[in-house]
Amino acid sequence: MQLAAITSENPNKFVDINSIPNPSVEDDQILIKVNNCSGTVVAIGKHVENFEIGNYVSAFTHGGYKNNPFGGSFQEYVAVDQFSCIKYQNLNNLKDEKSTIPAGKITTFEAAAAINLSLATVGMSFYHGFELDIKQKTSDKNKNWVLIWGGATSTGMLAIQIAKQLYGLNVITTASEKHFKLLKDLGADFIFNYNDGDVILKIKNATGNNIKYALDTVSDVKTFNGCNECLRTTENAFLVNLLALEPDVIENIKPNVT
Repeated sequence: MQLAAITSENPNKFVDINSIPNPSVEDDQILIKVNNCSGTVVAIGKHVENFEIGNYVSAFTHGGYKNNPFGGSFQEYVAVDQFSCIKYQNLNNLKDEKSTIPAGKITTFEAAAAINLSLATVGMSFYHGFELDIKQKTSDKNKNWVLIWGGATSTGMLAIQIAKQLYGLNVITTASEKHFKLLKDLGADFIFNYNDGDVILKIKNATGNNIKYALDTVSDVKTFNGCNECLRTTENAFLVNLLALEPDVIENIKPNVT
């Protein structure tokens, strides 16, 4: 197969197209003919149960990983763990490079390729960062507020839906006004303009100063500090950012915040 490989530090010849053997498939893996990283299953391991050759799938793979240098998706084939895959009834390529990925139901390889990493990111944020148990009763969780800073980002839009539909949380988010209707349709209870000078005060007032969870999808120092300010002070609270910013960049981190 052919793959794109970083072969030098020369900016004029940074990437080469090389030929290597197709990846081997472990017992719990499937081999995908990929479109970064969605495609068609062409081989399966002996312990694979939920996928067949010919299935349309998207997957999550760890590119640039030294322990598995041929595990990226900028190549013709990639072997992936079955647990990281989503199966679709049908997928097609966009008509041309200038086409826009259609909103709504996933029907293209291009749209499918963007899903799994986003799901993994939001899933780890809620499960590990917020310590939320998906099996907990919704009635116990819907008393709690989650702040999603940057609701119109790709991660933010997915997080709003997961917070509302899967975890039953009350959702408050920030965005520019042109995105308000979309985010309301996705499930946000309150939306505020992040450019508003009183946005933090408005967020606190709307939630009774009782936000337990905050996910910063923008993840710069200013937004990270803003999320910390919005969190409640009376009980445990949880703060997650997507770029692994350290707590020491927060000016006055609250003692009850994890």
